[in-house]
Amino acid sequence: MPTLEKAKVVEPYAYINKPFKNADILSAIEISLFRHKKDLERKKEKELLYSIVEKQGKEQAANVVFVKSGGKMVKIKFEDIFIVEALKDYVTFHTTHGRYIVHATMKFIEEKLGHKDFIRAHRSYIVRIDKIQSIENQELVLENFPKRIPIGGNYKDEVYKRLNLMVVNL
Repeated sequence: MPTLEKAKVVEPYAYINKPFKNADILSAIEISLFRHKKDLERKKEKELLYSIVEKQGKEQAANVVFVKSGGKMVKIKFEDIFIVEALKDYVTFHTTHGRYIVHATMKFIEEKLGHKDFIRAHRSYIVRIDKIQSIENQELVLENFPKRIPIGGNYKDEVYKRLNLMVVNL
């Protein structure tokens, strides 16, 4: 077994013990080619992610975020986002073009979106301010969006402040 231990150090794609058969060689080659292809795909994806992150830093002024969807990275413009909704360890971006689910925390997403155009209305919701149409019964009504967003008690003061709410008693 010392040969096997030595082989592990170099992380081979396959290993063949003697005596071997032709089927052993063919299996090792097939597995090696498959693993090599997967490694190349991971490397390309990693390079793509790094380039997107770098590009995103430059495009932050352009107000976009990239999310992975269906094996590719999709650019979402901030202006297309209605809400970001927390779902356990995931968040869902509800946009004019559909929904995108990513593995992230609300805190992380809140930092990425910034505070200029978005507001945290509830522990489970971040809302784009210019999409808010009205406030009814402690819920935000968004234009062209069917779901009402509750205003959480911890976020109520900040929401009212950011919306320049003026209460008039008649």
